[in-house]
Amino acid sequence: MVSPDPFSRVTWLYHFTDRRNLTLIWDLDGLWSTAKLKEMGVEFYPGGNQHSLDADEMVGMDQYVHLCFKSNHPMEYLAIQDGRIEKTLWIYIEDAASVLKMDGVLFCPGVSNKSGMETCR
Repeated sequence: MVSPDPFSRVTWLYHFTDRRNLTLIWDLDGLWSTAKLKEMGVEFYPGGNQHSLDADEMVGMDQYVHLCFKSNHPMEYLAIQDGRIEKTLWIYIEDAASVLKMDGVLFCPGVSNKSGMETCR
């Protein structure tokens, strides 16, 4: 039987970051977008390379906290290989369906800052 609510099939969301950001996450009471962190003058260890950060800013995706549907994301692997992440901190977000239904949340079926990629509300 297919669930009438497609979001109910998503049980977890994940966010990965460098473990060096943990104290910052605690001190700021949670995750913040890169745009907000920059606005607050907070230094942090981004997972994205400069091209990705610039592309996010260009299309407005720097205004959002990036989450993913799986805990073995290829971008995390690349961030480790490139040395942007020394040790990964995975944050597991339970009750993903309620997060996905929050006002202002966007979904993107691919890389959000890729040219031509559309987001859904």
